[in-house]
Amino acid sequence: SECYDYAKQFYSDDTLNKWRIGIGLKPTKEEQRIGVLPGTKRGFEGRLIYPVLQGNIPMNLIGRYPSNTLPNEIPKSLNMGGREVTPFNEHRLFGNEVTITEGPKDCIMLEEQGHKACALISMQKSGW
Repeated sequence: SECYDYAKQFYSDDTLNKWRIGIGLKPTKEEQRIGVLPGTKRGFEGRLIYPVLQGNIPMNLIGRYPSNTLPNEIPKSLNMGGREVTPFNEHRLFGNEVTITEGPKDCIMLEEQGHKACALISMQKSGW
């Protein structure tokens, strides 16, 4: 798929598994009816999905389209609306030195090279 091909430009299969990165599929009619992903108008279909975890508990999802050729009305990245904004890889904020990145892609790439990093999810809501 386009998402997997995009992800493989940056990550090994081990990295995809370690960070639990997935691919958004088209929601079923039942999932759409009950609102499995509240706050998202178009859902995460066709997006690379990054889970935002606190420990092993998923707090949010970040979805990123693999293409930069999107119409202006479709955001390249989105997260689940109506949730508290939790930085991606938040536990790194409590160390001595951390690099703050724009998104999870750069955060993971730095972490895989041995650097401590976290990513802000939404500059509009984060207060940073």
